[in-house]
Amino acid sequence: MKVISIDTETEDGFLDSYVFRFRTLGADSETSGEWMAGSAGPYLRKDAPTTYSYESSFSAFSEWDTMTPEEHQGAIQSILEDWKEARDRKGQA
Repeated sequence: MKVISIDTETEDGFLDSYVFRFRTLGADSETSGEWMAGSAGPYLRKDAPTTYSYESSFSAFSEWDTMTPEEHQGAIQSILEDWKEARDRKGQA
């Protein structure tokens, strides 16, 4: 749905994250058939095409219409940062 770019301000150039929407299927799900948001990447633009990302492909199964693509990306990034901090703390214990 949208490509969100970040300038690394290094020789690597830009990182691109792809914000997408998808539907869940199944009669047992409360959100079955609803559009959900997810994000893939980020990917170094200079390396495109590639399947290697920087550990940030994720979905919290938030409904698409509740936020803008940028807000979805920010929410997903926040969740992943919190998870990575918890993982690192656990690894240090």
